Amino acid sequence: MSLTIRHAYDDERPAVAEFFHALMNPNVPLQLWNDLLDQRWTTSPAPCAVIAEEKGRIVGALTTVHADREIDGRAVRTCNLSGMYIDKSHRGVGLGRKIAVEALATPGVEFTAYSTNRASSAAVMSAGMTALDRHRHVWFPGKDGAGSSGNAAIVVVRDPGEVTALLDASLRRILADHAGMNIHPVAFQAPGGEICLVVFMIKVKGEDVTYYDALYISNLPLFARYARPLASALLPVGDALMSADSRFMAGLDADPDATWEMRIPRAGLLTGLAASKADILYSEIPLFDLKLD
Repeated sequence: MSLTIRHAYDDERPAVAEFFHALMNPNVPLQLWNDLLDQRWTTSPAPCAVIAEEKGRIVGALTTVHADREIDGRAVRTCNLSGMYIDKSHRGVGLGRKIAVEALATPGVEFTAYSTNRASSAAVMSAGMTALDRHRHVWFPGKDGAGSSGNAAIVVVRDPGEVTALLDASLRRILADHAGMNIHPVAFQAPGGEICLVVFMIKVKGEDVTYYDALYISNLPLFARYARPLASALLPVGDALMSADSRFMAGLDADPDATWEMRIPRAGLLTGLAASKADILYSEIPLFDLKLD
């Protein structure tokens, strides 16, 4: 088997999108595959995928969702390793791992992978990624923690226009970058006046339980302190919960109602970014409107 493994750029996006659409999941519209590959969040060229070719035909591919961001005042390029598909005729020889190794060889990039597919997760982990997180913290409705541990009432804002009005330019940029996607920004103001933006994905999972999954939290210590009253303010009575990956709360006293193990760990290869700052925006999750495992 003579294969070439290389990065593919925007001029090859239609061919890569067609590969995924035709072979991985024809039920996903071709345009959506193109959207996943369009590198909308970059300010300079970035590859849309790493592909394996045999005689000019794509036989394997891994999408690479890049973003040029400002995190804690520093310019950071992130890359979310997203959909991976290997043609059936080329499976069982480690091709997925080789493609992932090629993707991760790019210097100066902070890599994440949030796949819910065990084979894809195994490939990126064997290529050099490590687990960023194996647990999520969970809060349930109906337990009003306001007033406990010195927590006074918070003011919660859910109207998108009102949320935006409370934010600085960097946070407004985050929301603008995700305009039109199925995300739910919420802001809360603590008694001292500090503001925290939390971007949720709201999905019904399992046995009709509504999950408010935190994809991004602008002020981690503030969220940890006020997670209980925030959950009480947000969650409908009944089968609902608010969750945040435990790495977001590392070193903080978040006091969740429960901590659950993830079915598949969040993965990453971070060289200059703290794991707690590796959020879930700028990834396949909001782009594809996926349920967060």
